[in-house]
Amino acid sequence: REHDLVVRVETPADRGDGSELLRETFGPDPRVRVGSRGSALDEFPAAPFHVALPAAATFPRDLVSRLRAGLGDAATAHAVLPEGARVSITRTWALHRARRWSARPSDFGEERALSAAALGLGCRSASRRGRAVEPVGHPTRWERLRDRARQVRGPKDAWAFSKWLWFRSVRRAAGLRRQASPRQDRP
Repeated sequence: REHDLVVRVETPADRGDGSELLRETFGPDPRVRVGSRGSALDEFPAAPFHVALPAAATFPRDLVSRLRAGLGDAATAHAVLPEGARVSITRTWALHRARRWSARPSDFGEERALSAAALGLGCRSASRRGRAVEPVGHPTRWERLRDRARQVRGPKDAWAFSKWLWFRSVRRAAGLRRQASPRQDRP
C-alpha cells in the first residue's frame, strides 16, 4: 500500500547461489533489489525511513504505515517479536548522523519501543483453553474495519470511510447471496 517503497534483500557475500536465485526471481521488478555489498543506507541515502525486518516472518499488509505511526516524531522505533526477532524503523537523517559520529541513531533523538501486538505482529492465542498459538497473518474483516475507522480524522475521511464501508457491505452481501442460492445447471 506504500507508494514509494523499495525492498532491499541483503545476502551474504560468500554465498552467490542464493543471491542469484533471488535476482532471477525478482529481477524484472524494479522495487526489489538484491545486494551483498554496501548497505541500504548507501544505496538509498535520500529515503525518509529505513525499515529492517527479519527474514521468513509474516507481517500485516500495512506494517510500514503502522511503524510510521508508532514512530511519531522519534528518531527510531522498534518492536521485538515473541520469537526474539526485531522489527525497526529509523529516520534516515538519524542513520546518517550515527554513521558520521560513530554512534547509534538513538543518540540523536528519542527511541521508542513499540508493542508487537499494537503493530499486528507476533502470535495470538487461538482460545482461552490454551490451544496452539497461531501466527498473525492477514487481518480479519473486523480488524480492517477497526483500522479504517481509526483513520477517520474529519468529514472528508468520514465520507471516504462510509463509501468504503458501503461498497464492502454490498460486495459481502452479493457473495453471501451467491453462496446461499443453489446452482442450477442449464440444459
